[in-house]
Formats: sequence, C-alpha cells, structure tokens
Amino acid sequence: MGAVSFKNKSVAAGHSFSRLFCAQPRHHRLEYLHRHLPRCIDAATRLALMLRGETTVETVRVIDPGMWDLLPELTTEPSLQRLLHLVSSVPLSIYSGEGDWVQHGNFTVENLFLEPSNGKLTVTDWGHLTRGVPPLYDVFSLLLSLVSTVVLEKEALTPAENLLERQFLAAFFGQGPWTEFFQKTILAACQWLVSPPSLVWEMFLQFLFLRIQHFLLHGRPLTRRQAELLHPMVHNLVKCVQLALRHSGEFLFQPDQWRQ
Repeated sequence: MGAVSFKNKSVAAGHSFSRLFCAQPRHHRLEYLHRHLPRCIDAATRLALMLRGETTVETVRVIDPGMWDLLPELTTEPSLQRLLHLVSSVPLSIYSGEGDWVQHGNFTVENLFLEPSNGKLTVTDWGHLTRGVPPLYDVFSLLLSLVSTVVLEKEALTPAENLLERQFLAAFFGQGPWTEFFQKTILAACQWLVSPPSLVWEMFLQFLFLRIQHFLLHGRPLTRRQAELLHPMVHNLVKCVQLALRHSGEFLFQPDQWRQ
C-alpha cells in the first residue's frame, strides 16, 4: 500500500488527498477512488489497531456519559431525539473487546497528504484523538468527507439546495456505483478490524451523533463567530441524520446483510 507517516500539517509533504481528488475530471473520480482510497482506509485501520487501548497519550479525549445527552441547541429536533434513542440501545462497549478503540477523530480527505512521486501518505491534524468511539469512526469520517464530491446522474437537474442530500443518499443508501463502492470499502474495514458487519448500521448512527456533538462541544465556550461557522456543518449533519432515518431500509445497497 506504500509508506504511511503521521505528522503535523505544517510539515506534511505532497498534496492533500482532497485537492488531488477534486482535480480529477468528474467522470473519473470514482475510478480514482478505486485506485487510491484503499490506501487511505488501510491507514485508518492500521492506526485504529495501533492506538487501541492506548493509555499513555494525555491529549486523548474520552467519550463520557455526557456525550450522549442532547445539547440545548438540539433538544427541539425530533430526528435527533429518535437518533439518541437508537444509539443508546447499543452500548459502545460491545465493540471494544479487550481495550478501548482510540481514533484519530478527524480523519478526512483534508488531513491526508499524498506524494504522487512515491505514493507516500501522510496523516495530519492530531488534535482530536478520541477514546470510546466505534471502531469504524475514522472510516466513516473519511467517507463522509467525500460525500460532497459524489458525482450524480443528471446532476445538472438537481436543485442546488438538494444536491448534498442526493449525494449523501448516493453514497450510503439505495443502489448505484458509489453505494456499492462504499459498501465494499466498509466491509473490507470490518474484516481488517475484526468488527461484525451486523453492527455497521448502529455504528453509523453513533458516528453521526458523535460527529454532531464533536462540532458543538469542541472549543466550548463558543464565541458568536465560532457558532456561526459551526452552524452549516451541524445543519448538514442533522440533515444526514434525517435522511439516514428516513431511508434506513436502503442502507448500503443490501440492508438485510447488516442485520443478520
């Protein structure tokens, strides 16, 4: 898969995976992911296995019981109340086995740098290390960061305000080449992490909930300007929750296999 290093963003060589990916012609983007995303997923799983049970790093944030309480900003949103009920029914300890999972916490295409000349991959931005999340947390973070680049059929006919919603559904729900690719990617990660595919749906819901909490809780107390900047990210994640709950029966191409 090539060399992988873990550095601060200020000293990362190469170009961000996001930049390299977006530079591809739109009709070649999925082909590009087929070639290069497995290396990124490999890095995410290797990192998860390497950090599992890590207790010596003082900066690791721990998911405590308070993270499962809706923040005041969200208590009036019915879809999040339903989500909280669903995620609370599957304790995170079911994924842990021997030792907690510690994840990078912000494993996105913007924080991966690739050197095209030698294939070296560098992971940056280490300020969000988190203990107590599902083992697929970083994998889902990476895939979700790609949603806005998903290429749709008849995209030009899609209203701008609905584009991200359709891209999210094309990535994780229904049928199509992107959904199929995301499914295969997640199944491979499950195999590498010895994580049961039957729990992927529950892990996905917990990931969405924790991601919302991450944006709202990180750096509190928030200034007015910070709250304004966070609002679009949280709003988009809440939309993802609404869509996920509405289309749960179409999750990742063949939903029945996840619930066996």
